[in-house]
Amino acid sequence: MKDAEIFVTSYNGERKKYQTDEHGWIQGLPNRDIREGFTAVYSPDGEVVYRMHYALEDYPYFSVHFWKAHLPLVVIFALAGIGIVAVYLIRNRMEKHNPVADDDISEITAHAYGVRVTAPKEYRLGMVIDIGGQDSKIIYLDANYNVKNFTMNDKCAAGTGKFMEVIAQILETTIDQVGALSLESTSPCDINSTCVVFAQSEVISLVARKVDRRDILAGMHLSMAKRIIKMMKKSEKGGDILMTGGGALNTGIHRAFEEEMLKDVYVAKYPQFNGAVGAALIASERGGI
Repeated sequence: MKDAEIFVTSYNGERKKYQTDEHGWIQGLPNRDIREGFTAVYSPDGEVVYRMHYALEDYPYFSVHFWKAHLPLVVIFALAGIGIVAVYLIRNRMEKHNPVADDDISEITAHAYGVRVTAPKEYRLGMVIDIGGQDSKIIYLDANYNVKNFTMNDKCAAGTGKFMEVIAQILETTIDQVGALSLESTSPCDINSTCVVFAQSEVISLVARKVDRRDILAGMHLSMAKRIIKMMKKSEKGGDILMTGGGALNTGIHRAFEEEMLKDVYVAKYPQFNGAVGAALIASERGGI
């Protein structure tokens, strides 16, 4: 039956028309028909040419038809194999050039250690305010740079770098400019919402009322400072205050803290790296460097 038009009764009894090629193979037969097999082949006039059970195992393993029937499965296994080999090679290379860490410390401990290097000489050990991208925390230190206590806000983005970034986008500025702009404010706004979502709506409302964005930014910094100050424990307010984290680079939030607390607030040297410096110090002491 080469180069012939035939009808095939498939596994479910459905009769369809197909064309055979020069080798006698049936062209376009669905994969499921091939898997389940078919039982009869008819000529165009309805005469049964031959009757048989023709299943997948009847295709030679190295024929084009066999690979066409298996193509999706072959692709899946090939991609899986490539992925496994790639992961194995990458992990081996990473472990060879960058051995896996053999110790770990908490972020709080790292920040406490970092203060030994990054704090100004005049700083008297007391409190560290760390304003990161996703959380803010207050760390209380003893005379030996050990952590006595700490409080953290990690359930809401208010009072974090993310909060400043969101407000900066609304006001069409960048996060590295909000501090300087807020210092030019003459009448800071009241932003009372402690939730980022509600504060965002409040800022949009202020923008719609044509309020100067410098006043909005100053209000944002005061709102952040008040929120973080509420986290402070009254019994731990002795000593000086040091700001760390990327948020400490914002001159607006720095001034807001000083205005709200009525005292000097120090800023660490390279505050955004304070935690990393502390981790490096601990590794050095433990013989890791």
